[in-house]
Amino acid sequence: MFKKFICLGNSYRQGGACIAGKEISDSNQLGAWFRPVGREHASLSRTSYDFAIGGIYSCDVDTYSPLPTQCENYTLSADPQWKRYPAFPRHFLDKLVDMPHDLWYSSNASSSRFGLNDRISMDDPALNGQSLYFVRLPVAELYCVEEGYEFSRPRLRMAFAYAGVPYKLRVTDFSLCSRTMQVGDCVKLGPCYVTVSLGCPYKVDNNCYKLVAGYVAL
Repeated sequence: MFKKFICLGNSYRQGGACIAGKEISDSNQLGAWFRPVGREHASLSRTSYDFAIGGIYSCDVDTYSPLPTQCENYTLSADPQWKRYPAFPRHFLDKLVDMPHDLWYSSNASSSRFGLNDRISMDDPALNGQSLYFVRLPVAELYCVEEGYEFSRPRLRMAFAYAGVPYKLRVTDFSLCSRTMQVGDCVKLGPCYVTVSLGCPYKVDNNCYKLVAGYVAL
């Protein structure tokens, strides 16, 4: 199967990268979310292609391979034949914005030690199978946090509010993670677009964690 899509998520995933975006039909109509995954491991090699938010790409996939919390997944063909096209016009990004009622938030919402409303139990009825949203934020803050001995380096978290609910989510977007920040630093970000992704269930606590997997400054 041939898939052409606008890349809206370009983030770190254990073992490599996670790429996601919205499909473009043969008639250039915008379609559903699409996440290509590897044949042996879900992550993709970071050297497989030079991905960028707003870039348009195509590839061949073998099968539709959804997970209970990620309905967007397709397994790449053995030879995916990646191709890059001219980037999507930046001033048209508003056409891609999702407007969900919330970011997988419910009365049972919980927070990790360093996050805020950043996880949801696999048993929570707020899960709907969709694991990606592209939203517009008027303001956000980027923090550098030391989260404990089990991590080899400090982590970045983004704090923002959406639909009146505050969030503080781990950042996996490559462009943000490449910034030089020290533990305790806080950077105020202006209006931006972010792709929020829901990770696979964490085996230790059976929670799905919310991640900032894409970022574009307005």
